[in-house]
Amino acid sequence: MTILKNILIVLLLAVCTTAFCQKEEINAFEKQNKDLLKQLKKDFQAKPEVNMTKDGYFYIVLTKKDNKVSRFMLRDESGAPLHDGFIDKYQSISGGYFFIGIKETASNLIQYGVVNLKGSQILPMRFHYISHRLACEAGTYTNSSSNYWRPASEEVWATTVYAHNGAPSHTVFYSADGTRAIHEYDGKIEEYKGAYWKLKPDKSATNANDKALLTNDGNIIFPQQYYGFFIESSGMANCIKSESDGLKLYGGKMLDSSISTVEVPAIFNDVTYNKTEKNIKIKIHRDEDYQVYDPGTSYTLSFKDNGERLFDRGMYKDVITFYEGEGYGKPWGDLYMGLAAKHIADAEQTKMNNCIKTLKSNNEYWLPIKNPDKYHFDAGTISGMYTSSMIYLEKYINNTNVADDDPTKVRARKVRGQVATSKNTFSSKLEEYGVALRTATTKNVQREANIAQQQAQQQKATNDLVNSLTNLLTGGKK
Repeated sequence: MTILKNILIVLLLAVCTTAFCQKEEINAFEKQNKDLLKQLKKDFQAKPEVNMTKDGYFYIVLTKKDNKVSRFMLRDESGAPLHDGFIDKYQSISGGYFFIGIKETASNLIQYGVVNLKGSQILPMRFHYISHRLACEAGTYTNSSSNYWRPASEEVWATTVYAHNGAPSHTVFYSADGTRAIHEYDGKIEEYKGAYWKLKPDKSATNANDKALLTNDGNIIFPQQYYGFFIESSGMANCIKSESDGLKLYGGKMLDSSISTVEVPAIFNDVTYNKTEKNIKIKIHRDEDYQVYDPGTSYTLSFKDNGERLFDRGMYKDVITFYEGEGYGKPWGDLYMGLAAKHIADAEQTKMNNCIKTLKSNNEYWLPIKNPDKYHFDAGTISGMYTSSMIYLEKYINNTNVADDDPTKVRARKVRGQVATSKNTFSSKLEEYGVALRTATTKNVQREANIAQQQAQQQKATNDLVNSLTNLLTGGKK
């Protein structure tokens, strides 16, 4: 805690020092340019203010009220216009650029453009969204504390004009100088993982396959034919197709083509890249083992019945309902019911483990006590579903209509062992929860007493201050 506090103090001092230095420089500039600022104020009947860009350049903002609404004019340090006329919005960005915007009368939206410190227009004010993307080399980068891989890209301006007058939203990627349209697409863009874009239409139906994945500078990685995307730290980009019933199918390819140029079609339950073995692996159905993808093999996705399809969708309760009803008597029904019951129990067990972990933490032990709904788990479901899973799996293992060396029976025996272990440890987990809850409850009583004491002390200090001020103002008279 002391180390963190010292770091925060150092950072705060650094920020304050930088701000102080900038203020000193601005004050010096204002003194040296009094006549210029006075003249600008007189010429435009607007209040001048000197600012500094992140790159250390001075610029002048003239502000005036128009029906109680502030409008702005931008000038360089010599007073020359960066843009003619007043605008409604502006923002200085790195590289000596400014986003400038003016409000549309009809839609009340802001139309943005870009100018630079030399007063040159990079982009006209006709875009509803603009993002400046710098050039980058191919390689790893960090986003939200995770490492990813990105391809090389050039410097661009990513722009979108939103849908209007019956026309769809339109996205254009412009060159760094704004003179050349590099890529353009119908649809809106959304930043993804800090170095990619998702391109999507204005309106998207449930389970629609209508999105594209683009590079930082607008090149197509996957065309506008997918439900969604997922990028692994390995550099594998997954493309996801959605079936009409919500079943998600995965495909993908390596972003770094020097590793692999193989593209896997979106027909699998999962696709991943194994860094250790240096190959792409696929999983055809949920809970099956991964296998190495062979580009020369023709793969087809098929299901024994709707129960297996429901299982692949993760609809575990519906799997049990199906095989206890419509699919009753199917030889593989017990297998899928056993697997489904395990998933249901595991999900509740995860909630329980999270609750125990929080109750035993040093700083957050009180959260499950104050917010029980957020840390709720059903112990009966855990115990009951593990028991049901063992019964279903045992029935399948003993099914004489399935050979003992059948891979599904091997799988069933393995899973049954896992379920037995989980069921046997559940009682100790439940006891661990009880001890953790009692301990946390005791600690929380003391915590709330301390909070109440601190609040009382703060209130007393406030009252004493008010009384002191009152006595000072009234001269101690009543």
